[in-house]
Amino acid sequence: MKNEAVMMVGIGSCAGREERLILPRALARRFNLEESGRITLRAGTAVSRLPYQVEPAEPGAGTGHSDAAGHPGTGGVAPPITLHLPKNQRRHLGLEGVKCLRATYREGQLRLGPLIGVMAPRRKGTAKPYSAQTTFFRRLMLAREELGVVVFVFDFHHISFSQGRVRGYTYENDKWVSRTYPLPDVIYDRASGSFAGGAAAADAVRRRLTTRYGIKLFNTRMGGKMRLYRCLRTDPLLRAHLPATYRYAGSATVARAMSYSHSVYMKPANGGQGKGIIRLRRLAGGAVEYALVTQNYTRVRGQAPSIQAALARLRGRVALSRYLVQPDIKLIKVRGRVCDVRALIQRDSDGAWHLTGAAVRAGKPGEIISNLHGGGKAMSLPEVWREVFGEAAAEDKAARIYQDIEKIALRVGEVLAKSTKCLGELGVDLGVDGKGKVWIIEANSRTGRAVFRRSGNHEAAKTADRRPLRFAAYLAGFACEEDSK
Repeated sequence: MKNEAVMMVGIGSCAGREERLILPRALARRFNLEESGRITLRAGTAVSRLPYQVEPAEPGAGTGHSDAAGHPGTGGVAPPITLHLPKNQRRHLGLEGVKCLRATYREGQLRLGPLIGVMAPRRKGTAKPYSAQTTFFRRLMLAREELGVVVFVFDFHHISFSQGRVRGYTYENDKWVSRTYPLPDVIYDRASGSFAGGAAAADAVRRRLTTRYGIKLFNTRMGGKMRLYRCLRTDPLLRAHLPATYRYAGSATVARAMSYSHSVYMKPANGGQGKGIIRLRRLAGGAVEYALVTQNYTRVRGQAPSIQAALARLRGRVALSRYLVQPDIKLIKVRGRVCDVRALIQRDSDGAWHLTGAAVRAGKPGEIISNLHGGGKAMSLPEVWREVFGEAAAEDKAARIYQDIEKIALRVGEVLAKSTKCLGELGVDLGVDGKGKVWIIEANSRTGRAVFRRSGNHEAAKTADRRPLRFAAYLAGFACEEDSK
């Protein structure tokens, strides 16, 4: 829901020992406030009540003001009006170091924000405190002033529920800076179950934040691959694009999948990034070739006289009882590289799903996975279509395939959103076979976005960083029309 009564305001500190809030005259007019009085301020879960004074009118100033002034979407240009807070209130409200944000007035409160907390485990004593996500989090910090939002990263172990505060980190002047914040309006969940104390402890904190404090939380874990498969199969459109999938229950499961294809893929029911993937391929004479991608992306390869013998050799390396089995759907290849498509769908300030971009991931020649983590290469869609289908047919086929990719990816988001508390983005991995049919491989709420930069789609890469913040503003009630410009 877009809120027209949202303004972009600069944040400054009052001079000296001034304990009053100094309001810009344009803001007071917009929200129909008196010249002076007392007002309730809210940022995240922090609330203050303090006296305020509207700034003096400039000599000769008119009584009107431009509705366009003070809205987000100014591309980083300083907002035309500034709200001055006592220094102790800036600390209390978590607004130290903040240059601009959004303001709205409702139910007798002047709300400043949104405060967006990015939840992720933090590692000590390292140049990358958030592992592979560190660079992404830095980019979120760069976008905050352009969008008029407050962003910090926090580990749930740093929450003080007794004080309603959290120690968070922001990136300023080429370093991570620690500050204490109120609990945020919205939490962008980028945790992958790797917190100290385990996933159960993290889930308990999530429940407490949402039920006790009413904090909006998006993109929490969706569950295992089999749950997602069953959910997607309920939709008639998606059912036709899902490969047969079985929970592993012994060699008979593999034999059943091999009745559709001479080769099958086995994948961990709760894994990701291509780790633990197995391919079994039947050879002439009944022998079976196997290939396994280990947790550190080394390869285990070999041959066995039968399916049972191949599985016996793999059983000592992986927990096969936690695997799913799918027939090989013969995806397109480029110069011997197996390919799939990463489609990133995200919700924006209108709350609706949008396709941010799509790019191809091509694995190393001869490898069984395409993931960038495993050494894959990012390629643009037109580049791949030309190689696979030829220049003459590429344009027509590319247009149809892209339409299918967009339609299927957006439907995946719509279907999964019905069975998951709140999704804001999904990486939908799709395969394209030699006939141009699109297949659903999997969907992941902890999606990366490096494929867009590496394939040269910098516009999609930029949008991918900003949409989660605009969606968070929407959830917190700070969205406005200018977000979509």
